Amino acid sequence: LILIGFTATATFQVIANWLPSFAREVAGVEQTVSLKLISIYSTGSIISVFVTSVLVAKWIKQVRFTFVYPLISLIMLTVLWMFPTTMTCIVAAFVIGFSAAGGVLQLALTSMSELFPSSKGKITGIVFTASSIASTVVPSITGILADINLSHVILFDIGITALGVVLALIVNIRYNIVKKNELKVNKAS
Repeated sequence: LILIGFTATATFQVIANWLPSFAREVAGVEQTVSLKLISIYSTGSIISVFVTSVLVAKWIKQVRFTFVYPLISLIMLTVLWMFPTTMTCIVAAFVIGFSAAGGVLQLALTSMSELFPSSKGKITGIVFTASSIASTVVPSITGILADINLSHVILFDIGITALGVVLALIVNIRYNIVKKNELKVNKAS
């Protein structure tokens, strides 16, 4: 979950910083459309907050979204990298805004707080430290990659997001084991 603090931030930060440039230089998107991509991305993010809060409140455990949303981002990033067109960039902006910037970091933090309720302050500090490291390190790496080829920036984001998916899968498996054991203990008492 701590490392998800890094990968979640890195995933959305790369898109927020580089999608307009990628769209113009790789996909051939017009300047005015490429600049609108960040608004589309932000719209996806805002909608995600509302949709996710309703789903978490009524039906789905927040830890499930720490896997599903990065998986959606991974698929969309792969499509964007393989098929860079104007339409792909527009769809990617919304989908990645929805699935990456819509609260994966906060959902990971909430899941961690549920698993470690006695250390909420420490947990918050550690997760957001990992997020801050991503905010510091990722722009340096992507700047170097962009000098080589802007497609490499998206490929880097694919790698970071794939790592986030693997980490979230591990978290979900571990979460299931912990909750199953808690249920056994509660039934025994």
